[in-house]
Amino acid sequence: MEYISTSWPTKWVQLVMVAILVIACLIIYVPAMRAGFIWDDDAYITENPLITAADGLRRIWLSFDHPSQYFPLTYTVFRLEHKLWGFDPFGYHLVNIFIHIIDAFLVWAVLVKLRLRWAWLAALIFALHPINVESVAWVTELKNVLMTFFFLLSILFWLRFIDNPKPKVKDWLIYTGSFIFYALALFSKTTACTLPIVMVLILWSKRVSIREKCWRQIIPYIVFGIIMGFVTIWWEQVRGVSASVLRLNYLERFLLAGRALWFYIGKLILPVNLTFSYPLWEVDWTKPFHYVWTLAAIFVMAIMWFYRAKIGRWPIVVVVFFVVTLAPVLGFVSIYTHYYSYVADHYVYMACIGPIALFTAVVSIIWHKSTRIIRNIISICLTLGLMTLCVATWKQCHIYKDLETLWQDTLKKNPDSLLAWNNMGIIIENRGDKEKAMSYYRKALEIHINDEVSLYNIGTLLKSEGKLDEAVSYYQKAIKIQPNYAMAHNNLANTLKMQGKVDEAIEYYKKALLIQPRDAITHYNLANTLRSRGQLDQAITLYERAVELNPRFVSARINYAITMESAGRIQEAISQYRKVLEFDPNALDATTALAELLVGSSDPNIRNVNESVRYAEHAAELTNYSDPSVLRTLGQAYAAVGDMNEAMKIAQIALDLAIATDDNSSADSIREWIETHKQSN
Repeated sequence: MEYISTSWPTKWVQLVMVAILVIACLIIYVPAMRAGFIWDDDAYITENPLITAADGLRRIWLSFDHPSQYFPLTYTVFRLEHKLWGFDPFGYHLVNIFIHIIDAFLVWAVLVKLRLRWAWLAALIFALHPINVESVAWVTELKNVLMTFFFLLSILFWLRFIDNPKPKVKDWLIYTGSFIFYALALFSKTTACTLPIVMVLILWSKRVSIREKCWRQIIPYIVFGIIMGFVTIWWEQVRGVSASVLRLNYLERFLLAGRALWFYIGKLILPVNLTFSYPLWEVDWTKPFHYVWTLAAIFVMAIMWFYRAKIGRWPIVVVVFFVVTLAPVLGFVSIYTHYYSYVADHYVYMACIGPIALFTAVVSIIWHKSTRIIRNIISICLTLGLMTLCVATWKQCHIYKDLETLWQDTLKKNPDSLLAWNNMGIIIENRGDKEKAMSYYRKALEIHINDEVSLYNIGTLLKSEGKLDEAVSYYQKAIKIQPNYAMAHNNLANTLKMQGKVDEAIEYYKKALLIQPRDAITHYNLANTLRSRGQLDQAITLYERAVELNPRFVSARINYAITMESAGRIQEAISQYRKVLEFDPNALDATTALAELLVGSSDPNIRNVNESVRYAEHAAELTNYSDPSVLRTLGQAYAAVGDMNEAMKIAQIALDLAIATDDNSSADSIREWIETHKQSN
């Protein structure tokens, strides 16, 4: 069977083809441009300290502070985007869409380089297919579109390199470029580690003898890919991210892989009921029917291999490409999302290029060998098919509008989604409807009685209602099921502390930090607990670590500063208050504290009455001149700069407010201050 393209369209036809692809893609993704942030976008972007910290770029590349796997290039791009448009989701969505369009052009270029027929149509289908919406409309999946971008660039450069059997200096520069792009793909998402296998497939498809020289050229890719693959496995499993998520034996994992492959083929052919989280299948090696999918996949590949002389090598290449590219997410390696679903649309983003290319190549052969009437029918069917894809993609984009829309759509298509029930419960709880939120959590627990997340959510809700004993019980159940559940340890400690069981609380905080040593909140909570017991030095160390992990953690900085005040380290306290105001210029506690410290210190290196006046005036404005303690500080600042008339005026207002609000302690203090300054003047 012949798949080789024999002609190339004229320049003007190419421009029209480019315009169609770009315009169609931009139009169908308009709803995504209007979308907000959804699940995981907070961990990756809006609440990720690496995006905003002064040393964030260093930590992105050289630390273990990532909220997920080691995706340094992805986080670097997020950091750059934040510099450009802050946390406005429009910019992030636009970048994803823009890279997706470039990916489509790279698909076109690679297929042309491989001399496959109708490469443009394959690129267009890739660009418009609704199964790719999840990768494009979900900001977090920048890692997917970015990885594909560099993966395809690496392949494109590799194809140029192997065109010359006797490489020269220029060719070796191209080879170097290919390897650099491969490294960038791995730094975007480590599933790019399958690229060396794709390189071997290309050589085999071109009937190039894979000699020792070829292996020497491919080995650097293999070695680097294996290293990054082990990094990912370690990150996911050794760090406890998903060590117990996929509870399947090795045979069941093969059965799962076979079913997943057919699932993705089905969704590519008929992309209906696409959802964010699919039902979790039962996979049981003792049930004969569960072998059907894997045996069918093996049978199809065996038939293709047996008839390879007739059908050619390209069908085998695209099928193997499809399987190999999906291999990292088929269940052989456990990843966190397998807890909720074994499949996801974004897993197939790059892998779908293979089946799409095969489809367009086969259709092109049929078209070229058909009569004019059949060609017209094929053209009409393709046009209608592309229009259908556009409509489906447009509609699919709408479910990514916001979190609530996403979870409601998921529950509509997958009523047993633990992920959706729990997250909808959180949304409803944040609105204040605790009774309804509890019903969502309990529904999730009905679906899976040993779901530690549901137990944790119920415990948290009970704690907020003051039902501490019940909350402790649910947290303990969650920890029994998942001993490495750091958040459950932390919240159990919070609850025990509320019950007065401080020693037990400290032990659970420490357990949480053993599991997740880079959690700023647990450091902060333990620091607060130790400070309340007078263990200031230990508390200061923990606060310091908390703000190091999350520089924008304002509450931690304020308590850090207060603790250093208590320890007599005034200069350091002032430094932390100033840091708070860098992140939040309207932080009242920090503004007032700075005003008091700068006017009240007897140390000439610290005392700065003019600056104190500025801070005190700002604090008074923030409280609308209605807080007696703030006004007392302002009066002291005015007195320090010699403006006694204004100082007495403000002090009298503060005294009147204190009396009106029955704040006798403040009233006595202000009255004493007024009398003292009247006598001295």
